[in-house]
Amino acid sequence: MKIIAIGDIVSTMGRVAVTKLLPEIKREHAPDFIVANIENLAHSKGITQKTVEEIRLTGVDLCTSGNHIWDKEEGIAILGEPNPFVLRPATYPHTAPGVGHKLVQVKGKNVLVINLQGQVGMKEHVESPFRTFDAILKEYNNIKIDEIIVDLHAQVTSEKVAFGWYANGRASLVWGTHTHVPTADARILDKGTGYITDLGMTGPRDGVLGVGRDEILAKFLTQLPQKHTMIKKGTAILSGIYAELENGKCEKIERIEKTIHIE
Repeated sequence: MKIIAIGDIVSTMGRVAVTKLLPEIKREHAPDFIVANIENLAHSKGITQKTVEEIRLTGVDLCTSGNHIWDKEEGIAILGEPNPFVLRPATYPHTAPGVGHKLVQVKGKNVLVINLQGQVGMKEHVESPFRTFDAILKEYNNIKIDEIIVDLHAQVTSEKVAFGWYANGRASLVWGTHTHVPTADARILDKGTGYITDLGMTGPRDGVLGVGRDEILAKFLTQLPQKHTMIKKGTAILSGIYAELENGKCEKIERIEKTIHIE
């Protein structure tokens, strides 16, 4: 089974990058299933019906998210759809709108997609991603699961690395999101789990984590509040991974990084 995971899509340039570059990636890898993190889809915070539909039309099969998924009221309503296209982290309380995991059929196989959020360095008081992962697996005790893939949306590398080892041999594929900076540690762990600490960002390459440089520099120099501006033209980057899964294990994992100039 061929999987593509796309790192945090940020604002207009991120959406355009996916629209323009994903067809090329699909020709190269012929994926069976595509997942993208979209918590920053609409003006860098949250989602809207229009922006989610843009991503759906590119051929992405399912979307994960993180702490910014709650930033637009319109987006929260999307999470409550009966057959969700967008997941929210399962580490939020059950009373929160939406779901944090979904069982999907890919090439006749049962694939469990799990979206988690870390605790360390995050403002939200969510449940442990480690314990939540265990609880979700228990829910599917009586169902044959062929592959399990996990997006852990977390701040610090230590928590993500630790979780990779915790899920080793149980998840087929684990990737991290949130920091918008790709890591160079894509590999297969000793019990067969494909792992990378962070997919990186899909959006403006020459800003600061997807937003304009000037106000970020001013913030560091003055410590005064600054309004973020979204970059709308220049070089955009698409970051992610390509992985091949078989019988609950990862056979191949490699980084994807492509750029495009947007006027």
